[in-house]
Amino acid sequence: MPQTVTTQVNSRLPWVSYIVPLVLVCLTRSVGAAGGVKPLSVRELAVSAELIVVGKIVSLTSQWNEAGTQILTRVEVESEEVLKGATPSDRASFVQPGGHVGNVGSMVADAPPFAVGERVFLFLARRRDGQLGVLGLFQGKFTLERDVAAGVEMAVRRAPGSGQALDRIPREQLRAAVHTALGR
Repeated sequence: MPQTVTTQVNSRLPWVSYIVPLVLVCLTRSVGAAGGVKPLSVRELAVSAELIVVGKIVSLTSQWNEAGTQILTRVEVESEEVLKGATPSDRASFVQPGGHVGNVGSMVADAPPFAVGERVFLFLARRRDGQLGVLGLFQGKFTLERDVAAGVEMAVRRAPGSGQALDRIPREQLRAAVHTALGR
């Protein structure tokens, strides 16, 4: 059920009567849309991705975009395996919204965090600016973690901010699901 918000507007500021409802509508729609987002399946990720790569994060470099309005981080991955697409070398590179430049930090909701040395299974696609980025924000990133008890490497997809594991599947099972989705 939609939330109703009541505001009182000062009649000496007539422009407020237009701005406040517009802001409230935008906030209501974004909250409603976020709650109704359907998670992407492994099949959807595999089919939609331009590049699917397994590897280790080797560098993170943040800088302002050309317009100076947004901080972007270039992430480099040393490729262990490329399941779809091609990389010009043994490294894949993509852009991530957010990061830190000097004393200024920027964080984008639902953008996955990365750390140098982290092993990942990534689904990458072209962003609007033409650069590669993680498909579906956090949905296209699985961190590879060793399950000592089971003796296998697990691919874990986590919710940004909370770190809660949303998916936890053996790496080889994820790899097989990608191959099946791609008709191999």
